Amino acid sequence: MDKVSLAVRVTPRADRDAVIGWQSELKDELIVRVCAAPDDGKANASVIKTLAKSLGIPKSSISIIRGYTSRHKLLSLEMDTQNYENWQQNLPVRP
Repeated sequence: MDKVSLAVRVTPRADRDAVIGWQSELKDELIVRVCAAPDDGKANASVIKTLAKSLGIPKSSISIIRGYTSRHKLLSLEMDTQNYENWQQNLPVRP
């Protein structure tokens, strides 16, 4: 397994949990919306659960490196680099 870094912008208290897509053409920050409020790490747990489901990897393969209390987070993913690249290519770029 490889380690992949992923920058994420989180929107808590959304109407549904979802991976929305890339913030820009640069694909440098992923937008993730979660229903949970940012209380006691609930939003962070929802981000990890939502991404794990989208990526098809266990939640234990995702960890927060930086931004535990921020909307802007840096995550570490333990997964095959080729699978990650295929996944990211299929995500939309936010208009």
